[in-house]
Amino acid sequence: MVKTQPFVFTPLVEPTGNVTPTPPPAPFDPVIAYLMGQCCNLTYAQFDAGLNWTPDFSSLALSGYTITAANPLALSVYEPNEPGPTTGDVGDYFQAPAGFVVQLTLTPSGGGQARTIMVVALRGTRTWGEWFDDADGFPTSFAGLGTVHAGFYGLYTVGVDGLVSNDPLSSTWSNRAQGSIAYQIGQYISGLGNNLPLYVTGHSLGGALASLCALDIAYNFGSSFSQLFMYSLASPRVAAGLTPVPTLDEQTGFLSYYQAYVPNSYQIVHAADIIPILGPLSTTLGPLTLNYAQVTDAWQLGGSGATAAATVSGGAVTSVNLTTNNYSGYSYSPRVVFSGGGGSGAAAVASVDFFLGSISFKITNGGSGYTSAPSVQIIPSGSLVQNVINFCAQTGDIGMNHSCAYVYVPYLQQLANGFSG
Repeated sequence: MVKTQPFVFTPLVEPTGNVTPTPPPAPFDPVIAYLMGQCCNLTYAQFDAGLNWTPDFSSLALSGYTITAANPLALSVYEPNEPGPTTGDVGDYFQAPAGFVVQLTLTPSGGGQARTIMVVALRGTRTWGEWFDDADGFPTSFAGLGTVHAGFYGLYTVGVDGLVSNDPLSSTWSNRAQGSIAYQIGQYISGLGNNLPLYVTGHSLGGALASLCALDIAYNFGSSFSQLFMYSLASPRVAAGLTPVPTLDEQTGFLSYYQAYVPNSYQIVHAADIIPILGPLSTTLGPLTLNYAQVTDAWQLGGSGATAAATVSGGAVTSVNLTTNNYSGYSYSPRVVFSGGGGSGAAAVASVDFFLGSISFKITNGGSGYTSAPSVQIIPSGSLVQNVINFCAQTGDIGMNHSCAYVYVPYLQQLANGFSG
C-alpha cells in the first residue's frame, strides 16, 4: 500500500532519556531545517534522474516566502560496478549523482529583506557499493583531525575510477582526487567571494557525508562563508576509534575538532529509526575494541590551567592569546567559549601542538557589537547533545521509520509550522 497522507505525530515522550521536547534555541531555525529536508528529498530525485538531471528547485516551498535558485552544481561520485544489473565489468567504475550545491534566495512574500544562503545537500545510500561502504566502519584518519568511519571517508575522497590522492583533503582543492566529492566541494567553495551563510545537509549516508563535508569546509575553506551550519537527518555514527591502539584511538579527537569548528551542527532523529544508532557505541574484536560516536556526542579529555584573553577591534574579536604558561594535559582541540563584552557571534578554535604541548588560537568568526573584550574560557571537554532534535511518529515498519520523504520531512514541516496544522 502506498502511503500518501501525512501521519499523525505522537507526543515527544520516548525514549525519555534522549527526546528533545522543544527545538534548540537560535541559531537553530525550524524553517531552515524544513528547507534542508526538502533539499535532501531532491537529492533522491536527482539520483533517479541520473547524470542528465536538470537542476530544478521549483518544488522547494516555504510558507510566506518565494524561493529562487542560482549557481547550481550537480555533485557526483565514482563507485565500483556491482555484479549483475550494471553494465560493465566488475571492478570497473561508474559515475552516480551524489547531491548538489546551490545558492537559494528566500524573499518574504509580503515584502521585507530577502536573504541568500548556500546549500550543500548529499544523498543517502542507493547503490550496491554504498551498502558495502556503509559496513566498512574501520577507523581511518581524517586529515589528522581524529579518525572516522572508513567507508564514509572513502566515498567522500575517492575520485575518478578509484583515484586517490596523497593529500585527499588538501586546502588546495586541485591536489585532491579529481572527481571526488571533496574535489568538487573544494573547487566550488574556494571560488566564492560572497561570504554567504552555508548550510550542509544530508539524509542517512548523506548525513554522515554532510558531517565530513562540514568539517572539511570549516577547516580548509573558512574564509569562503559568513557562518556554517550542518543539519543532518537520520545520520549514522561518523567518528570511529580503535582501542588499545594509540594511533587509531582518536574518535574523541575527531569530536573535539568537529565541535570546535562546526558548533552549529544539528541532528534530526526519529526515535524509532535504527540507522542513527549504527555503528555500535562499542564492540569487541578479539583484544581490540571498536568505538563509534555521533558528532554531537559528549567527549572528555584532560587539561587544566590554561587562561587566555581576547582582543577587540571595530566591534569584533580579532585575536585570542594565552595569558599563562602554567597549564598541562591538553590534547586535541579544547573548546573556546566567549562571554560578555556586549557583543555576540565570536568563535575561535584552539589547536594543541602534540610535541610541545603549546596552545594556539584561530578566529573563525569575529562576531559583532563588542564594546569591550569578552572573557575567554578554554574547556577540555565538549558536547553538542543539546543540538539533537529527537521525535516520535506513528509509522508502519523499520523502512518507513527511516524514510526521508514520509517521516523526516513531514516532521520538519510540522516543526516549522509550530504544529499548528
